[in-house]
Amino acid sequence: MATPAAILIAGPTASGKSALALALAQKLGGVILNADAMQVYRDLRIITARPTPEDEARVPHRLYGHVEAGEDYSVGRYLLDAAAALAEARRAGWLPILVGGTGLYFKALTQGTPMIMGRRTFESLPGVLEGRRHIVLTRDRAWQDENAEVAGSVDEAIRLANAPRISVIGGAEIYDQFLTRADRIELTEVHMDADGEVRIDRPDAAGWEETQHEHHPAEGTRPAYSFVTFRRLTEGRGG
Repeated sequence: MATPAAILIAGPTASGKSALALALAQKLGGVILNADAMQVYRDLRIITARPTPEDEARVPHRLYGHVEAGEDYSVGRYLLDAAAALAEARRAGWLPILVGGTGLYFKALTQGTPMIMGRRTFESLPGVLEGRRHIVLTRDRAWQDENAEVAGSVDEAIRLANAPRISVIGGAEIYDQFLTRADRIELTEVHMDADGEVRIDRPDAAGWEETQHEHHPAEGTRPAYSFVTFRRLTEGRGG
């Protein structure tokens, strides 16, 4: 059986999630990533049933107890921290095992509108969340998956979504295909030099207006970052 891209383990407190994650991490060479909204806080180890220091020493653990109790911590910051932890896992060759109880951060990764994505993005997802529609854009008309609706073109994908708001996720090709249809871009800028194989240019000021910019300074080893919202200019405003 092929090794999964990642494993998600969810359930209520004291249901055995941590023990299962630990066993899997030891067997598969994994790193355990916290996806519980309370276990991020340093001073809440006991009441949130956080893994013990002994367990944390047995296999790599990330995103546990890295936030001070009085610190304002948002889903947006979690997503940035999670992206950094997943990138570290890829570099180290570790299998990411995400463990959560509240479901808040699981939902934050994919929640909301119908999602349109390419086949490679769909196949790289660690799992399919119940109640979320996954519309896969692929040139292979024979490809099927019981958890996905298949579209052969951008127009067909939009028709299948049949919703006032649609989310598009994926790589540069999907971004380029949908850019002319989008009216809003949510961009996370991480202010650091990083290696990469794909470049996506900043939205053209002639067609897009920056409407919101939330900057977060560097802190410790975490680089500075910004959440930026762009909205498409109405006809006649960009010139």
